[in-house]
Amino acid sequence: MQIKKAAEAAKNSRTIGLIYGFPGVGKTTAALSMPNPVLIDCERGIGRVNGALRTDFVELNSLDEFNLADLAGYDTIVFDTLGVLLELFDKKVKEINPKLVKTDGALSLQGYGTRKILFKNFISDLRKCGKNVLFLAHVAENKDGDITQYRPYSTGSSVADLQNDLDYMGFMQMRGGKRSISFSANDQYVAKNSLGLPQYIEVPEVFADNTFLTDIIVKGTEKRIAQEKEDSKKYLDLMSSAKVILASKKDLNEKTKAVMALPHLFDSKIRLWHALEALGKAQGLTFNRDKKVWEK
Repeated sequence: MQIKKAAEAAKNSRTIGLIYGFPGVGKTTAALSMPNPVLIDCERGIGRVNGALRTDFVELNSLDEFNLADLAGYDTIVFDTLGVLLELFDKKVKEINPKLVKTDGALSLQGYGTRKILFKNFISDLRKCGKNVLFLAHVAENKDGDITQYRPYSTGSSVADLQNDLDYMGFMQMRGGKRSISFSANDQYVAKNSLGLPQYIEVPEVFADNTFLTDIIVKGTEKRIAQEKEDSKKYLDLMSSAKVILASKKDLNEKTKAVMALPHLFDSKIRLWHALEALGKAQGLTFNRDKKVWEK
């Protein structure tokens, strides 16, 4: 068993996300601004993308046709749309076991359970493939009193299951005549933001080099990971310096002053204060908060 230091826990800059919105809002064009994408065109929608912005694509008719090895030359896999992709999973379940289909052609409860397992394994393989993955989805509307709620469209519990594996989920819509993507959930729509993305971004009307999401998601994530690695190293250096101070022959007031003057990060101040309190207790001292000194 190999034990690694905390500072080695660098996160992968590859992401898995979902963007949903109404037809025609520009989801596919935005998705193709991810780095070096290939479009898994389940919905035959590549023709609606501006010709200058189109990318290589696969017209997927069956899950048996999907092979990650064939996509080795690409950095991003875009699935358009999730709803139609799940129909291919339905088809696969029916091929595996026709008994999992009801008389009306829909999957039985057990059939949806089988689809859930297949889809979960599919997502697991995508997560391990070392590429960015972006699902596109249409909108499902639901009325809750006077509020219209928007959710990614799918059948069964697939979106809820997928949401646990997503790094981000955004609702794309028109606001004030401009396209936008919101990554912050509210009473009207669901969203997810585990990457520290802006809560709301405006989508440009013209994709000159079509690097919009590359700049926002990929480069933003790489920058955040680099900052986290730097902060983790600073944290370890800080705690090492504090350990030397706490073990020194200085009296507790000198130690406290020196420790509190360190450039604190994360939970360092509270952790080190607990260490000082433990030293004070061992020496029979209490901290006078008015005078800011340890005393008998």
